[in-house]
Amino acid sequence: HTPTRCTIVQGGCPGRHCGCSSSRRTLDASMSSSAIRRVILLGAPGVGKGTYTRHISPVLGLEPIVVGDLVRREVREQTPTGRAIADAARRGDLVPDNVVLDLLLDHMRKRDLLDGGYILDGLPRNSMQAQAVDEILRPDLALHLTMDEGIMLSKMTARRLGPEDQVYNLAYIRKGDWDMPPLLPEPTRWDEACGALFCAHGTELKPNALVECPQCTAGLITREDDAPDVCRHRVEMYKRASKPLVDHYTHIRLDFEIDNGVKQCLPRLLGALDKFRRTAVPGRKGAPRVASRL
Repeated sequence: HTPTRCTIVQGGCPGRHCGCSSSRRTLDASMSSSAIRRVILLGAPGVGKGTYTRHISPVLGLEPIVVGDLVRREVREQTPTGRAIADAARRGDLVPDNVVLDLLLDHMRKRDLLDGGYILDGLPRNSMQAQAVDEILRPDLALHLTMDEGIMLSKMTARRLGPEDQVYNLAYIRKGDWDMPPLLPEPTRWDEACGALFCAHGTELKPNALVECPQCTAGLITREDDAPDVCRHRVEMYKRASKPLVDHYTHIRLDFEIDNGVKQCLPRLLGALDKFRRTAVPGRKGAPRVASRL
């Protein structure tokens, strides 16, 4: 990439200009051999847990486990469990604890991950699940992500799924210090000359609006639980359950506020993780809590 024009490649630099990959390379060597082997992610729906899981799991040398993917697979295959899950999702309710835990443990046994080497996105979501997770999985880091609620809801309602459950986002958020481009199936391009972002098909993408290019959105679907009223219900449910859950993990918790796009936040998150790694005592609970606000 050049300083004046940055192409955002799926799976690569997600920001308008480059800057995250060099920070990632700097920390790769130290963190991939770190004592952080059992990571759980905490945060409201839409906060970006899946996005940051994909970015930090290779740095930590851990396998990502996305509970939502396990759940959606059951729904897609229309198993009895999947049908019960689909009914709960349409109401915006959480999947019953025993169903989620059974799916997760079965997956982890098959992947030989019960003794560590994972980053878990989507569990626990309440205190009862946390007790089971502690007993069985023994996490050594709880990464707690937070975000402005209005931005979070905008992202949730703009989320779309591809044919193989790839996650995209049609929202282009530029408010105050925020600069979060949409995440599309094909690369977008920032044109310095006219100061605008364009999709791969040449359509200018307007800030604070959804992508309308029919070629970019072809084949993408909206999840039932990403309907606006369901999103608000999910966030309210999380808010009611989150305080005791977050408090439960005070001894191993890293608080991190996401207040911009991945390009801006990822290098700082990697730095906060490295600080946590260096101040934690391997194999011992009670590691110091590190708070980071960007």
